[in-house]
Amino acid sequence: MELSPTRDLRQVLHYVFESETDTEAAAVLTKYFWDSQPSLRGSFTTLVKAVLKELQGGFAFVFKSVHFHNQVHSIHSDSSLQLIQFAIGRYR
Repeated sequence: MELSPTRDLRQVLHYVFESETDTEAAAVLTKYFWDSQPSLRGSFTTLVKAVLKELQGGFAFVFKSVHFHNQVHSIHSDSSLQLIQFAIGRYR
């Protein structure tokens, strides 16, 4: 996966990165969108789609957020499966 471009993204966002991985850059980009674009806060799907539009190359992610309880989004860029939303129930 390549962000466009990752190094510039790090400078523009002014977030502290713990590692050099692109996976972390995607997480930071999600946090940036959450902080800077309140219009994306209404829907987890909308937020995830905004992040995915910025990604290039092959990747697979599972998105989970403390702000959207009981929701998980899974994405694999190299398949026809583009975005799946799972509802997490309480299983005992």
